[in-house]
Amino acid sequence: MNQDDQRPANVTDVALWKLVRTVRERHQHDDETDTCSFCAEAWPCEAEQRAMLADAAARRPLNAKRPSLAPEPSVAEPVAVEPVAVEPVAVEPVAVDNEKPVTVGADAVRHTPVWRRMSRPHRQAG
Repeated sequence: MNQDDQRPANVTDVALWKLVRTVRERHQHDDETDTCSFCAEAWPCEAEQRAMLADAAARRPLNAKRPSLAPEPSVAEPVAVEPVAVEPVAVEPVAVDNEKPVTVGADAVRHTPVWRRMSRPHRQAG
């Protein structure tokens, strides 16, 4: 008998359903130790838990929205906020200094910059 003949009618993703079936055949519950007989994790093992989610996904209609594993966010009631009156602040004028800016660099001390004092081969060597 073909495996596709045993497929339930509500399965929409055959490849995923076959993978779930393979995982569930391997990861069986051991009643004596209450663990997985394949990976020895506490039952239900992680593979079995994921297989349960995948099985539900394999049976979901193709256009259905995927369920989220995150908890649903709670929607808080809107809080009424009263407007706060803001008084204008008086700003004092700032004194502006109209002096010439101080020159910084080679012109300030009246000397030749180092790069100009170097000979041409040194400048090119970098």
